[in-house]
Amino acid sequence: MPTTDLSTLPATQREDAVLRAVERAAGNSFDLGQGPLLRAELLRVDVDDHVLLLTTHRAVVDDASLSLLVNRLGRAYRARLHRAEPLPSDAGAFEVFVARERAGAQQGRSVASAAWRDYLANVVTLELPTDRVRGLQPQYTAATVETILSPALDDAVRAVADRLSVPAGEVLRAAFQALLHRYSGQPVVALGVPAGRRDSATADLVGPLATWLVLRSELHPDTTLTGLIMPAGGADRPPVLPFETLIEEVQPPRDPARSRNSGDSGTSGASTSSRPVGRPINHSARQVRLGSSRCAASLAAR
Repeated sequence: MPTTDLSTLPATQREDAVLRAVERAAGNSFDLGQGPLLRAELLRVDVDDHVLLLTTHRAVVDDASLSLLVNRLGRAYRARLHRAEPLPSDAGAFEVFVARERAGAQQGRSVASAAWRDYLANVVTLELPTDRVRGLQPQYTAATVETILSPALDDAVRAVADRLSVPAGEVLRAAFQALLHRYSGQPVVALGVPAGRRDSATADLVGPLATWLVLRSELHPDTTLTGLIMPAGGADRPPVLPFETLIEEVQPPRDPARSRNSGDSGTSGASTSSRPVGRPINHSARQVRLGSSRCAASLAAR
């Protein structure tokens, strides 16, 4: 495992050096054809303080897997220190999940696929009035603009969410779709939203288990906020299909110069700091500014 010694730096510079290492690791691209799709690097901050930096591709883990992976490494590390029995292996569990998912996708696939084709029939490419001409190939360079809701606006968002019995994120999602409609002038706006894990049996499984849902909204002059939010609850949305299956069945036109629009997107680096025996192993997520994005437009709320 590559090791970088930061302990020779002045103590006041080490935290910034760790952040630079995280950004450097996250900015290095992966080779999907050759791998590896998980990289590890050990940063020595002090004689009893190390940071294990893990960088993974989304093809092998989802967001929930990061915490699971770091927690398992911590447990295995403590077991090794105390000469305890090694943790039981779950090798093969992901293959079982994949087989079950594929079998489930085949059941009622034709009916669900037809429903999705109808649901997405009038969705067209989102045209935003950008100040630059779109090239023939996608350029992933992007910027992030952060804003903090005022207390009054935050209270208003939560009040609407409570009144409609939906998460506050659904209110922000509807507002984002309304904003895209306002900029584009298009009456139908579709967003890809991370759906997380649908099966509690996979709660402790490491792998790319999360999927994407497509949320379509139609906006007209008489559309209300309530009407824009409530369809996201699934009343008129077809049954869930794995996103890959949905793409295979619907076969939307693909433009290499374009990418999807997302209602929730983010990049983080996970690190684990090791301590002397008897002290806890801490892990944390760090927000990393990569200057790039997988989506044409995205909204992330924290």
